[in-house]
Amino acid sequence: MRRRVISLGSLLLAVVALALVLVNATLVDRRAPSVAGVSLSATANGDGTLAQTVTSIDIQFSEPVKTGSVERRFRPFNGWPSTNCPLSAELPRSSQ
Repeated sequence: MRRRVISLGSLLLAVVALALVLVNATLVDRRAPSVAGVSLSATANGDGTLAQTVTSIDIQFSEPVKTGSVERRFRPFNGWPSTNCPLSAELPRSSQ
């Protein structure tokens, strides 16, 4: 009888622990981090919104993110020039 109580108790404890993990995984931190800032690594003529031919876009987020997942989902805007295009690309000007 005692062995059965211990077995059922441990099973119940495992189910409760699993439920807590699932609740935490689905309810905690459901909002994606927001973009805190966007800048260019190399600007043209000192203009912070005009990029040189070879530059990178630096994005600061409100909390740490996994770089690989952000790079796969990143689409600046429609009509973005290809990476080998010799044209300068302008960042959208902020309305702030």
